[in-house]
Amino acid sequence: MGEGKDFFEMLIWSATEGLLDVRPGEQILDVARRNGLTSRRLARSGALVVAFDFSKEMIIAARERAETDSVTYLVLNAIDREVIEALGAGDFDAPFATWH
Repeated sequence: MGEGKDFFEMLIWSATEGLLDVRPGEQILDVARRNGLTSRRLARSGALVVAFDFSKEMIIAARERAETDSVTYLVLNAIDREVIEALGAGDFDAPFATWH
């Protein structure tokens, strides 16, 4: 996916921006983040982002591309309910996840 291909730009991200309507200071939970592309974009909108992926390698790549400290990257498994609940149910303004 790199930094976003046409499919991502035109179909996914344009719709995502409209649906989430991120406001500065909102807290977004970014699920299965791979290289952190969406996390960085959400942070550029002023959001505070908690982003996670089960792949340690992907989180390392995301951290290497980090632009701001507004994103916290974690290695977590999205199907581990206890781990996800420990993040703080109700603490987030919106969750975000895409599989493409």
